[in-house]
Amino acid sequence: MIKRNLKKLIYRTFLLSKGIKKSDIIILATISKTGTHYIRFILSYYLSLCKQEKACANDLSIVDRIFPNSWHVHYFFRRKPIYSEYLSLIGFKDMPRSHFAYQKSFSGSKVIHTYRNPLDYFTILWATKFRFSIQSREKYLHPFDLVEDYLDDFCDQYLSMKQDNGNDIFRISFESLIKNPFVILKQILIWLGHVP
Repeated sequence: MIKRNLKKLIYRTFLLSKGIKKSDIIILATISKTGTHYIRFILSYYLSLCKQEKACANDLSIVDRIFPNSWHVHYFFRRKPIYSEYLSLIGFKDMPRSHFAYQKSFSGSKVIHTYRNPLDYFTILWATKFRFSIQSREKYLHPFDLVEDYLDDFCDQYLSMKQDNGNDIFRISFESLIKNPFVILKQILIWLGHVP
């Protein structure tokens, strides 16, 4: 709790010191393994096309070019962020990521929240993070072993985004994102006040 409150304080101080309004930022507040990178990729691809650049579907560096800031590095260790000239095309300065439950410091910013079916979430988390790790593979022999250690955090993040925050939160299921990326992209852009 102390660590989380300290991060909130650092975040607020950082915004004040840089003269950034919360409304300039879109927060990608996601449960891990729920499409964070995919959201950033499809937005990057769209924004590069808006700048009339040649966009290649195999260009994985496009995300780092268009979203140069990492939430943890640039917002909590006070490095000067490099604002995205691409995001300015839709009226924003940055889109940092957060793997936390909804926080009061998010208020005033647009928040995109992705989530995933819990069974699918535990399976992919186990397969990508724990299955081949020497340190954890004996403790977590299969996905269900993760439930005791990770269910509370999953529920905390998921339920916190259901609170009444008006139009500030856009919730996307991983399944709908994968099935209809173009539809989801269009919905996000319209929600952000941009005509795609």
